Amino acid sequence: MTFVAQYLLLEDAYFFLNQAKSLSDTPIAKRAKQRHLRASVLFAWQSLEYLVKDVLKTVPNTTWPGKFSARLELALKLRGSAVLFDALAYSRFYQLRNDVIHVNTGATQPTLLDAEALFTYCKSLHLELIGKGRELRIAAHPF
Repeated sequence: MTFVAQYLLLEDAYFFLNQAKSLSDTPIAKRAKQRHLRASVLFAWQSLEYLVKDVLKTVPNTTWPGKFSARLELALKLRGSAVLFDALAYSRFYQLRNDVIHVNTGATQPTLLDAEALFTYCKSLHLELIGKGRELRIAAHPF
């Protein structure tokens, strides 16, 4: 029997990414497109953080590492993932997330390619972390 894993924040990221894809690059639509791209980045990353927390909770009496990168690496090991922690990819996407959250000076707005790459990265990690015998389902919103 296959269990379905749904992560609403990852679905939200997918929704906002698709909304951004549907908008043109006209001056009027650019602002809405940027809003959707930022939302997609934030929701995808937040979903990953929640999932890592859920995985680590399954091990009682464990002290969690302070940095999220170390917690992610530990969660991958706990799940017996064949995927090794990719520090370079992590740094790239963590910086993108930080630029959106902290409105870093001089940071550029995420592009559609940036948001798609970050979503793909987070989704691939979800697939590794949800556990064996589970299917990741990302549904489009009904509206």
